[in-house]
Amino acid sequence: MNKNFIIAMVLSVAVMFIWSEFFAPKPDPEAVKKQQEQAEQAEKSADGAPKNIIVAEKPAANADVATAQLTADKTNPEKTGSIANEALELTFSTLGGKVTKSLITEERYRSKEVDLSVGLAQGAYFPAMSSVFGEEPAYELASQSAGSVTFVYENQGVTEQKTITLKDNFNITVAKTIVNNGENAVEWTPAVSFDSQFENSDILSSYNKKFKIVAQNADGKFDELEDSGDIKDFFEAGDSVNWIGVNYGYFIFAVISPENRLHAAAEIDSKKNLSRFTATAEKIIVNPGESVTKEFSLYYGTKERELLKHKELGLEKTITFGWTSFLAEPLLLALNFFYGFLGNYGLAIILLTIVVKLLLWPLSNASYKSMNKMKALQPKLKELQEKYKDDKETLNKETMLLYQKENINPLGGCLPMFIQMPVYIALYYMIQNAVELFNAPFLPFWLTDLSEKDPYYIIPISLGVMMLLQTKFTPQTADNKQAKIMMYTMPIVFTWISLMLPSGMTLYWFVNTLLGIAQQFYINKKYKNA
Repeated sequence: MNKNFIIAMVLSVAVMFIWSEFFAPKPDPEAVKKQQEQAEQAEKSADGAPKNIIVAEKPAANADVATAQLTADKTNPEKTGSIANEALELTFSTLGGKVTKSLITEERYRSKEVDLSVGLAQGAYFPAMSSVFGEEPAYELASQSAGSVTFVYENQGVTEQKTITLKDNFNITVAKTIVNNGENAVEWTPAVSFDSQFENSDILSSYNKKFKIVAQNADGKFDELEDSGDIKDFFEAGDSVNWIGVNYGYFIFAVISPENRLHAAAEIDSKKNLSRFTATAEKIIVNPGESVTKEFSLYYGTKERELLKHKELGLEKTITFGWTSFLAEPLLLALNFFYGFLGNYGLAIILLTIVVKLLLWPLSNASYKSMNKMKALQPKLKELQEKYKDDKETLNKETMLLYQKENINPLGGCLPMFIQMPVYIALYYMIQNAVELFNAPFLPFWLTDLSEKDPYYIIPISLGVMMLLQTKFTPQTADNKQAKIMMYTMPIVFTWISLMLPSGMTLYWFVNTLLGIAQQFYINKKYKNA
């Protein structure tokens, strides 16, 4: 293992895992300041309402139809309860017709006690809808069944009815009916808003440090929006969308419009880690004696590919793996295939590691052969170094000629690592975003969630020991002290990195290292007996 090989490995891993995750560039201060000022101004104009409460638009002074100015000055006592289906349990309150807890009850997630509501911004609630009374009022409980609840509020001759219904899996509908028994027309712009904020590194996933806006426009263009610049670019062509939502990493909240397009607006405050959006339908005038109902379809749950594809609207595009998609997608397909007959994602990762190692076996063999040849060449290289110690240009030229004569590529030992690195990174992004690995156990009482780090650091420490052992079997192609120091420092650096990685990732790395040691032992023995 030469010095260049060691440096390449250390720099590659350090740059890709540490820098991108822990030292990413901060948002532009001026942009953040401007964004904060806009947000503060918006808050002031909302008359002190919670941020995600949609205030009904006031009619223009020259409107053709005179509309009533409604207020929610009538109060009702709070009542609470819950509705549920096979995937979700929603705890509700009649104050605002809001859900106070959104617990995932599917068996494989039950032990995690995942409450999706913890991702909401302070003071926000779900589902926040526009109201003819300005803010959503303190409703009365009109009716309740196992999977549906209806709230009602009546004032000034106008009745507003809000219904939350759990469909199958994580599909929800929220509907609002306006009945106008008053003397004047009522103006209403149906809308749903959602405010999320990542405040706690332990909620939902400790590796997702922000909630991103995801949307697909009327032309079918999908994008994941991370900052105000992305939002500006996406909505530059118009505000019409098929759906819009917030990406929670393993989870998603989305407002869907299968038939009619929605008008959307979004905002991201990078400094406060706030992501908010509003999906709006066309304005409606409800004349006296008339009623109108508007329903919104929602998806609020896990990013399981089959469930998202079932919507046939492109929601599966929200399962993103960044630039590693070309590798992460087939890796996930293979992992799910192995899980299908093994029934354990830990075993599936081990089998995946073996398969990848076999696919890269020829390249690894070529690398180890190259290192053995380099080791055998050391006496001749030392002769050249002694002969041309005062003429570096000639030394480099003669060294390259020697490599050519012996048919050796000095960088051949680095090739398998450079090929393996994208696999490592793709696996990391896959585990970070594929819900299949969320709360997936390997061994009881130890590795109970492969998407989180090893709680007892057994695998990372074992990995460090195996990497130290690996250096014993690696042909030494340099005798200088600096190279040897780096060679023995590398396992310590990699062990430190692995302490912070998901246990599924470190499991792959550990098994791959064991297989590498076995392969090195085989090659060394073969050359020794040759």
